[in-house]
Amino acid sequence: MTAMRNAITRILPALLTIVLLIAAHGCAHVGDGPAANPMGILIPAYFYPTWWDAGTNRWDELVTAAKKVDLVAIMNPDSGPGTSQNSDYVTAVTQMRGAGGRVIGYVPTTYGDRDAADCRGDIDAYYAWYAVDGIFFDEMSTDTGKINYYRDLRDYVTGKDASAFITGNAGVNTDAGYIDTADLLVIFEQSTGYDAWEPSAWVRSFPDERFCNLVYGVSTKATMESYVELARTRNIGCVFITDDTLENPWNTLPEYWEDEVAFVAGRR
Repeated sequence: MTAMRNAITRILPALLTIVLLIAAHGCAHVGDGPAANPMGILIPAYFYPTWWDAGTNRWDELVTAAKKVDLVAIMNPDSGPGTSQNSDYVTAVTQMRGAGGRVIGYVPTTYGDRDAADCRGDIDAYYAWYAVDGIFFDEMSTDTGKINYYRDLRDYVTGKDASAFITGNAGVNTDAGYIDTADLLVIFEQSTGYDAWEPSAWVRSFPDERFCNLVYGVSTKATMESYVELARTRNIGCVFITDDTLENPWNTLPEYWEDEVAFVAGRR
């Protein structure tokens, strides 16, 4: 009996530690059905941070939202970092990070055909000028022959910042081999077809936090909410839904932005 009591005494602290860790961080959801983690928002914030004018600065609204929901904003000064540091974006990044949000830098890849050296130059600029939290690789290829191209870019980013948050935007279902090229894959970016769309079967073998859907041209709050719920059932842990339309559907926030933030924040 004494030996048993001693064993229990040794085991209980370890069990308590496990319980506390689960309570603090949650468990990654894998498999069928709705995901267990809180949802997040990935927003292509392709609008200028007019921080001096509270009436027009939509980045202020991102800062407010970042206090309520897991929010990652993609900054895009000039289809990339531009040619020099922009102090207005420095202010925007600082304010976002102060609110608990993250900012990542937009880098085009031309479906794996852009010179990797040019991509690396953009990455260097974002880190030098803005100390970003990671990189958003747009125009990601779905060609399996390009996977190593993106792995190399991922390695370049993590070589600069081991904690970098890397997102790849294929915009469509892609090969499972792309899962280790980024922390987050955007596998839907479109204005139509979301009701019937389904992710590839392999998506359900990974945590929901690895996948994002971007849907534009959604005119009503009710449809936005139904799409968030659909994303949940499809093992998609991150969304952004907007009523904005082409030719640039990412140059403002939707009319129902505050409702979307509250609705996404409440999904479990």
